[in-house]
Amino acid sequence: MKKIAIFETSDIILVAWNYTAKPTREQTSKLVLKTTFENANGVHEVYSTGALERALEQGYKVYVASTRERLGDHDAWWISMVGADAVFLAQSPDPENYDETRNGGVSAGWMGVYKELGIPWPTHDGEPEFWTTARRLLSKHGIDIGADFR
Repeated sequence: MKKIAIFETSDIILVAWNYTAKPTREQTSKLVLKTTFENANGVHEVYSTGALERALEQGYKVYVASTRERLGDHDAWWISMVGADAVFLAQSPDPENYDETRNGGVSAGWMGVYKELGIPWPTHDGEPEFWTTARRLLSKHGIDIGADFR
């Protein structure tokens, strides 16, 4: 059976926003500049943390669960490494029927990975858990998380 790891986008990339402190030379010496993107605040650098590359080199099948509802062009490099079918995104909440742990929102990406892997979504006292708890509980299923590779 292939080893499995679930990553968050923040495990894969570090964005050096031009309006905050840039990473130090020591930090960037350990990172690889992958791309840049521009928005109303200027041009921002996107670095790889190296964690995704380490997991793939070790033979892991990597899935990405994001609390973001959409990805940008600056994400294309890592999507091509894991495959678009291994990326699960958050959903816009339904304002009339919103319950974060029951029908998605920011947990939807994590719920999608659990479903893909055939693992029941964790509950506590009959109530669905939030995605941060679900992430922590993956180790019970022998699944690593992106932070394990940093």
